[in-house]
Amino acid sequence: MVPGKALESYLDLRTLVEEQLLEYTEPTSDKPLPDLLPLERHVFTLVLHLNETLLYTHWKRERPSKDLELMPYI
Repeated sequence: MVPGKALESYLDLRTLVEEQLLEYTEPTSDKPLPDLLPLERHVFTLVLHLNETLLYTHWKRERPSKDLELMPYI
């Protein structure tokens, strides 16, 4: 049996941690971007897909000495 004071402290701590997590996981506003100003409405935005341009999402494991073994044959 857990004492009442320990259970109350646990629930208070859990509530505090959950509130802290919500600050990082929930959006800060309903709209992701602000509305454009009237002068900016004609400006277009170019969106580029840069997946695997600088960083690759896949990785293939190789033996560390594989390149050294193949050097005499190149």
